[in-house]
Amino acid sequence: MLKKWPEWKEVKRIIRVARKRERLSKDSTSETEASYYGSNQKLSAKEFAQLIREHWWCENKNHYPKDTAFNEDQTTKRVGAFNFSILISTALNIMRINKSKNIRGDIYLNTMDFNRMMNMIAYL
Repeated sequence: MLKKWPEWKEVKRIIRVARKRERLSKDSTSETEASYYGSNQKLSAKEFAQLIREHWWCENKNHYPKDTAFNEDQTTKRVGAFNFSILISTALNIMRINKSKNIRGDIYLNTMDFNRMMNMIAYL
């Protein structure tokens, strides 16, 4: 397969991960999907599994809330986008330190009450 893409000559392993997701609802549907990863390292299946879990932990813990609560993917910032992303991460971390249960809800409440937002920061 890799012969089709000579620019991938450094790839030593192709990893296939099969995921099954079950929805807890009235119809209890389940889906199975396969994801593929390329690596230039020769590791065991257990080591690859750990690295992939760490990647998805970061995605679920950081990127997903930034995308859904802060709509980061919808931004049109071209200049200073990195700085803007750092500010979003800082706000997210402040809310986590304050044990926020609903990030999006707290964003709304903070926009409606400046003192509430400042109290979150003062807690640090």
